[in-house]
Amino acid sequence: MTIPKIGLGIWKYEGGLEPLRQGIELGASSLTDTAEVYSTENAVGETISDIREGVFLATKVSEDHLYYDGVLQAAEASLRQLKIILIFTRFISRTRMP
Repeated sequence: MTIPKIGLGIWKYEGGLEPLRQGIELGASSLTDTAEVYSTENAVGETISDIREGVFLATKVSEDHLYYDGVLQAAEASLRQLKIILIFTRFISRTRMP
């Protein structure tokens, strides 16, 4: 498996499900990037529910959950919100830089 070169970031996305779905279906994103702190995982989960096969999904854990149990709980919450059983890539979201 390779990570796609071009992806669709979902930070501050408020455009509804249809534009997001169209972008994915038109190839703008075989990589979809979301995060726990973006509050967009539900929308992404609904959007990709029947086209999951062609989407490489990445999401991020917030720095508030950077401890063992926190990472596990955040990952489980992301899986539920995204309505999936596998996240391909999980990053750390650093919103507060030192």
